Amino acid sequence: MAYDVSWLQPPDGGCGLFSDEARAESYGGIFVGRIRPLHVRLVWRLGRFRSDPAAQCCGWWSGDDRRFAIRRRRDARVYGFSIGGQISARLVSANDAYRPSAIENRIQVGDIRGMEPTFEQMARSLVESGDYRVTSRLEPQAEYHPPDNSPKLVAAVVDVETTGIHPDNDRVIELGICLFEYDRQSGRIYKVLGSWEWLEDPGFPIPPEITTITGITDEMIAGHRIDDRAVNDLLCRVVLVIAHNADFDRRFLEKRLPAFAMKHWACSRFDINWKAEGIRSSALEFVAYALGFFHDGHRAASDCRATLHALAQPLPGTGRLALQALLEQARLPTWRLWAREAAIEKKDVLKARGYAWSPGEFGRPKCWYRDVPDADKAAEVPWLRANVMGPNQAVWGLRITAKDRYSDRCWGWGEPLDITLEGASPRSRGICVPAQIPRSDL
Repeated sequence: MAYDVSWLQPPDGGCGLFSDEARAESYGGIFVGRIRPLHVRLVWRLGRFRSDPAAQCCGWWSGDDRRFAIRRRRDARVYGFSIGGQISARLVSANDAYRPSAIENRIQVGDIRGMEPTFEQMARSLVESGDYRVTSRLEPQAEYHPPDNSPKLVAAVVDVETTGIHPDNDRVIELGICLFEYDRQSGRIYKVLGSWEWLEDPGFPIPPEITTITGITDEMIAGHRIDDRAVNDLLCRVVLVIAHNADFDRRFLEKRLPAFAMKHWACSRFDINWKAEGIRSSALEFVAYALGFFHDGHRAASDCRATLHALAQPLPGTGRLALQALLEQARLPTWRLWAREAAIEKKDVLKARGYAWSPGEFGRPKCWYRDVPDADKAAEVPWLRANVMGPNQAVWGLRITAKDRYSDRCWGWGEPLDITLEGASPRSRGICVPAQIPRSDL
């Protein structure tokens, strides 16, 4: 079967015909014939023509004017495209074969890009099929939720790149900050107030392994310095600082910029139970993948935007906004309980209970410890005495809030806790328990 595509004829009067065999022929020195089917999709993008596997193509071109005829086997339609100056398209039905007049009466002109699904539609179709998972490059957003009458607070997402992992010996070489408005009850993120980044010369060569990870070179940072005044001005607006590994970022930033020590902090890695939400790893790159996007990692500003975008998404398990889950956890006071002088044979008991080992780095105690919610302390202290410490040994604990969480101040012994009766109220025994952090602070 052949289709009349004479309306695609070359300027010299030749015409283009193609059949099931898509034979290549020459008319007036202008090539007309089969263009190999490309196994992608039928779309015009960036000057390249692509067809789907069920299409046969023939066409001719001369100078800047290009014309193609496409036959789609599955629906017996012929699409003619004229690309030259204005992009246009004409649809020819099977019944119009060999009938030029009918073809002229059925002309449909439109932008080729409107004839096929957009990349977003194709991605959505792939996901909805259940056989594919599609991730897209993160594009910075100016707003995540339209303005409403809810009272709004300002938070900052921060990230640093450093020369190593020891704040006493290593230095910050890049700082990224992203400010945004949020509602403390719903966790909605509203306007993104801006992003800032600075490079800083540490005064010594960057280790090669750091350059490999971050792409930051000695030449890039030579003579650069973080603008302390600008950072402090930004922090004046902020009630909460968020980092994806706050235990790392906070210690470096407090040493370099003491104003960070006065802020409440939260961690998007550890203050959200990603595993319970069905995301197996809390690493930022994996969280982004699980939430359907990717970014250029290991640069401060890019990591800030990726963290903010993740916080604006509903969690796959509970459906709550990620920022809402983080805020709820950050507001809760916790106790760091120490199993001081615990016998080494008790390590398996402690591990099974959820205790972690502090190896004594960075001046921290060398001891088993566990962080428990304020409400669980009254039960945990008697358990520790009965199963690990002995009835006459003191259990030491340190109360932690978002004001000090993830800082070096969380690694002190605290005070001996006088709790002997499981489930008894601390206040009933004269122990002062500070009030929960006011919700207005976060």
